[in-house]
Amino acid sequence: MPSHHRGSELSRRRFLAGSVAGAGALAGTSLVGAGQAAAATQYSLTVVNDSDESWDFFLFQEYVGVGPAGLKPLAWLTKYVAAHNTGNFSWNLGYSFVWAPTGPLAVGGTFTAGQRVAADPFSPTQNQIRLGTDAQSGWPKFFHGTATPNPQQGSLYVRQLASVPADTVSIGIGQSGSPVFAVQAQPGKTTQFTPRNGPYVVAAGVSVGAGDVLAPDEIVEQAVIPFDGTFAMQATFNEDHTWTVTD
Repeated sequence: MPSHHRGSELSRRRFLAGSVAGAGALAGTSLVGAGQAAAATQYSLTVVNDSDESWDFFLFQEYVGVGPAGLKPLAWLTKYVAAHNTGNFSWNLGYSFVWAPTGPLAVGGTFTAGQRVAADPFSPTQNQIRLGTDAQSGWPKFFHGTATPNPQQGSLYVRQLASVPADTVSIGIGQSGSPVFAVQAQPGKTTQFTPRNGPYVVAAGVSVGAGDVLAPDEIVEQAVIPFDGTFAMQATFNEDHTWTVTD
């Protein structure tokens, strides 16, 4: 029986997911709405643990389209749920720019945001930012300013200035206050992120914490939560470790 503990090595983690019973079409293929209206939209997922073990349940997102080279999904929202108990996730579509002192970004590491700045992919003033090194502290820091001369509506841009040391910092975007995707920062490069509303994926594991860098290929079967015209769903983790997803 798995025990609830946290380890630093990916080899100590076990990711589980099952086949989805009754799931509809994938959500998340259209751009989110603009500004405050999008941020105010609330989504929720109730996770029912019908298995005989306790698990770390976690949500992550799939990146739709071609992402930045080296992009990695993160364990976005996590919750420990004991056997035959229920947990609840809730979130909104408020986005943010994030960076973390990760060293080389690799599966098995953890992205713990050192700074978070509100972002809006549809705002001409909040859709881009710069990352540089603060002259006083010597630490990386976000600075407001132009990242690209021709930003596309619906995307977020991070300009990594020459002062950013190589292989020490990662940048990314967050949603509802927690990091979702990350990529290694590269001095002199502008990175474009195009956030979507999902697809959202739920899984069960041991020693999985928020910000853990994931390898989706190691999650053998994924339970996609198809928010198709609804804002509240339920995912039941069955005794045989399969998923049943309902609205």
